[in-house]
Amino acid sequence: MVAHWKYAAQVIAYLLSSKDHVLRLGGDKHALEGWVDADYAGCYTTAQSTTGYLFKFCGSTIQWQSKRQDTVAQSTLEAEYTATAEAAREAIWLRSLLKELGFSQGATKLNCDNQGAIQLAYNPGTHARSKHVDVQHHYIWEQVQDVDLWLKYIQSESQDADFLTKALPRNVHAGNCTQIGLGSNADMGGSFQLVTTLHTNIMDLLTTLNTLASTQKDTDGRPNNKDYIKDNGCDALVVCDYCKPRAIPCYFLA
Repeated sequence: MVAHWKYAAQVIAYLLSSKDHVLRLGGDKHALEGWVDADYAGCYTTAQSTTGYLFKFCGSTIQWQSKRQDTVAQSTLEAEYTATAEAAREAIWLRSLLKELGFSQGATKLNCDNQGAIQLAYNPGTHARSKHVDVQHHYIWEQVQDVDLWLKYIQSESQDADFLTKALPRNVHAGNCTQIGLGSNADMGGSFQLVTTLHTNIMDLLTTLNTLASTQKDTDGRPNNKDYIKDNGCDALVVCDYCKPRAIPCYFLA
């Protein structure tokens, strides 16, 4: 219970620090482009991998997805190939939508940082490790043959969808946010459309979590911060490294 509460409080701390973030929209490049990535066996409970992809149009991020894959991949190649197939289906739907809106597309570029997945997409029957891959994932081969999609290899440093699959170091996460046009309203000049809205009052959530924490103790018997302040005074409050530079209320003991 305490561990789950701590994870929830970390989420709230992140929401507090990014509540003024906006997504930059606008541009004149009428080409759809996608990025796709996967985190192999990232779920410690089920060993399922995580798919992450995003698409940009006119230089703006218009669609993104982060979800656990339905099946357990038996290799990094299978996880990446599955993610690429899922992104391909999304790309075809977006192409159809844009065509109805009057923006017909040439072959859509899908950026991937796994060479094996790209080779398998172009030659699905030639890879020894592809025999057990679900047939449905070979959908991407048909789209490549029809020249609706083309896959481009990129370095991991240029993978805009990286942060959709796993936790990253702070500087890398911040870099990904910049790459997709996500940043604070002040940094963006205060003139861009806000498309991320917090539908729940963050402070109410913090109050609820803090009330819950007041009745809990860590597994080693240490009291939580609320009791710790009561016994030792505010100066004894331990603030984690994430919250301290942001002046965010912190409810963790180190």
